[in-house]
Amino acid sequence: MNRVLIEGAGRTVRADFEGRPTAAEVVFDAGFALDTACGGRGICGRCRLALGPGRYETLAGRAFEVADGEEREMLGCRVRLVGPSARLRVPDSSLIEQRAQIHEDYVLPEGERRPRVRRVAVRPVPPTLENPGDAYERLTAALRGAAVADGLSCPLEILRRLPGALEDGGGTVTVTLGPAETGDAIVDIEPGDTTASPLPVVAADIGTTTVVCVLLDARDGRALARVSRYNQQIRKADDVASRISFCDGPEEVDLMRRLVVEETLNPLIHEACVRAGLAPSRVLRLAVAGNTTMMHLLAGVSPQSIGRAPFQAAALRWPPLPAHAIGLDVGQAARLDIVPSISAYVGGDIVADLYAARLTEGEGPALLVDIGTNGEMALWDGGRLRVTATAAGPAFEGAGVRYGCRAAAGAIERFRWNDDLSAEIKVIGPHAPVGLCGSALIDFLADSFRIGLLDEVGRFDLERLRAAGRYVAAPGPKGGTQHACRIVSGDESGIEGPIYVTEGDVAELLKAKAAVYAGLRTLLSVGGRRPCDLRELVLAGGFARHLNVENAQRIGLLPPIPPGRIRVIGNGALAGAVLLLTDPRAPSGFEQIRALAETVELNLVTEFAGRYADALLLPNGDPGEFER
Repeated sequence: MNRVLIEGAGRTVRADFEGRPTAAEVVFDAGFALDTACGGRGICGRCRLALGPGRYETLAGRAFEVADGEEREMLGCRVRLVGPSARLRVPDSSLIEQRAQIHEDYVLPEGERRPRVRRVAVRPVPPTLENPGDAYERLTAALRGAAVADGLSCPLEILRRLPGALEDGGGTVTVTLGPAETGDAIVDIEPGDTTASPLPVVAADIGTTTVVCVLLDARDGRALARVSRYNQQIRKADDVASRISFCDGPEEVDLMRRLVVEETLNPLIHEACVRAGLAPSRVLRLAVAGNTTMMHLLAGVSPQSIGRAPFQAAALRWPPLPAHAIGLDVGQAARLDIVPSISAYVGGDIVADLYAARLTEGEGPALLVDIGTNGEMALWDGGRLRVTATAAGPAFEGAGVRYGCRAAAGAIERFRWNDDLSAEIKVIGPHAPVGLCGSALIDFLADSFRIGLLDEVGRFDLERLRAAGRYVAAPGPKGGTQHACRIVSGDESGIEGPIYVTEGDVAELLKAKAAVYAGLRTLLSVGGRRPCDLRELVLAGGFARHLNVENAQRIGLLPPIPPGRIRVIGNGALAGAVLLLTDPRAPSGFEQIRALAETVELNLVTEFAGRYADALLLPNGDPGEFER
């Protein structure tokens, strides 16, 4: 057995390894959240490790040693450990930020609130010698007397607990009821009257890059705790297409399920319950929204058919699923509800967005855009609902950019240049800066373009950078160097070294903004509309809550329409999941949206490629799109 000593994140871990694993695999297995946004393909450059004394080998087969007292920096996914011992150091900049700053990032529409999970305290008629009956019959009779509908079902586990609950409660029990395929199901039973205690349920937005959970008290819909972290599936693949490709066998599918359930959702549920002072076993209902592929991986179902013609999903509408069968660490009888999808590439997240925004209840034309990894969008013209999705990638959520990060403590969330190229930055929390979150990256692009520091194709004015002392010759992802602009010096940063933005980072951001803008312009064109026709532009997604809209328009991410026509609803996917738990109209509302929706396949629209190429420039290669 070989041994490695790993230092990082303020701790030192000794771990054993066998065979010839990559350094990234060893670091992962030791419990470090190493950032491999590209899934270990060696192209994102984010999993850099300092290799200490030991024997190593590159993936190309070149062996080398690091002597005592020396270190060598390499990508962890590109080097194998081959000796009996090694020492690795994990820089802070190579770790995934696990705890993001959570805001009130969703808006619920007006409407009736009636929880789909509820408690009823009943006192069944006690048995007598003349009429002993049975405990379950007496319980159901009492529930009918409390206006509980017929069609009641009861799992065996609850039936086993019924006699003891009646005895311990002195004949009174509290029954928790939830919706089933037909009627209601008993999902919990407690002795006595416990209706005054919280009734916890969990809503979650399972994004490709991030997952956000809110713990609610179903009695009144009050939020008890909000938590967020990266979707740990990014360890293996950073976007939908690469995750589909990764899942070429049952072992890979199950690994993806474990990464999102056991490494992402369960820790979030535990953290939320700790904050609220509740046990996770009290959670008996959950609702989630996400794209179609994420829902397959959550359920442990292969998404392979989504990635090949005719692009068919295994399921678009899911029945309530037993939470324990998926691996969720909640109550034994807990059920999981999933917001239905529209198609293989237009998921439940856009359905949730549309329902939360009440988009189809207006006259239109109105456009909804969810600025996230998949860039879902919908156009409502008062009679027709057209929907589509575009692969924006994770750049706006901090992944794929060298010093990009989540909106967590230490993240730069606002950026602006002064005339002398000194920078005004706003950092979240009383911390030294560790990177730039998506809103600051948009600000950087917009302000650098405004002052001429970036040209139309995303190249820096190197003379100005050097004159201002901001030029950095940064290491490239495949060796060599690339031009970069220093944002924060090494003395002022909260990481090891300076924080900078490379021309490669700019290129990734331009690809993301081009995908979003080309998608929405193509969707408008298919509907016979132009941006100036829109009565309303609805921005969804947690990122949109903190976006400087003027800067987003300056770089060509959003069309130049008046601010008064723009409405921001925040995380509409999370709002839709909350409504699935609290709004009795939600299930039928989702189905109405699915019935209206017409999917537009952008790859079949000839103008999309040209619009994408134009949108790769700042603000756009077509002079008719934005005023210069």
